[in-house]
Order: sequence, then structure tokens, then C-alpha cells
Amino acid sequence: MEEVPKLGAVLVCTALVMLAGFAGGWVVNGWRMSAAVAEVRQARAEDRADAAESALTDLAEGASRVKAAADAYKFESSAITGQLAQISKELKSYAKDKPLPVDCRPDAGRVRSLAEAVAAAKQAAAR
Repeated sequence: MEEVPKLGAVLVCTALVMLAGFAGGWVVNGWRMSAAVAEVRQARAEDRADAAESALTDLAEGASRVKAAADAYKFESSAITGQLAQISKELKSYAKDKPLPVDCRPDAGRVRSLAEAVAAAKQAAAR
């Protein structure tokens, strides 16, 4: 009869050892899975950081291109405005110095001035 309690004690001890092993395995697996999740989160965070850095670089390049275009526009528009003012002044002074007779055709100087004025106006309108 003493063998039955010993057998029961052995079975209980075996069950407890198996339960402890299962619990230990469960904990270790949880640690392993937590580490894997942490690695995935870190990889995603690095990907997002790389994407954000790339977007900022693209934004900075775009802003510099816009600034360069605005500077070029400002420079060219002031140059065109100066050209138009000069051509207008020349045309008025030329008309005062050498007025056209009623039955006469414009000479080469007037035609050149008018052509320059038209070209400058077209260039200004194209921008």
C-alpha cells in the first residue's frame, strides 16, 4: 500500500515539473516574441525615419528650385521693364526728332524700334 502513495507523489511531482517546464517555456517564448516584435517596430521606425528624411530632402530641393526660379523671374522682369522703358523713351524721342510726313512710310530706325518693342512685349507676355 505504500507504493500507491509513492506512485501518487511521483505522479504529482512529475506533473508539477512538467507544469513548471511548460510555464518556463511559455515565458521564454514570450521573451523571444517580444524581442521579435521590438525588432519589427525598430525596423518600421527606421523606415519611417528614412522616408521622412527623403521627403525633407525633396522638399528642400524643390524649395531651392522655386527660389532660383523666383530670383530669375525677378531679375528678368526688371531687365524687361528697363528695356521697355528705354525702348518707349527712344521711340518718343525719335518721333519728336523726326516726325513722319502724312504720306510717308516709316524708316528703318522706326521699324527697328517698333520691332524691338514688340519683341520685348512678347517676351514679357510669355513669362
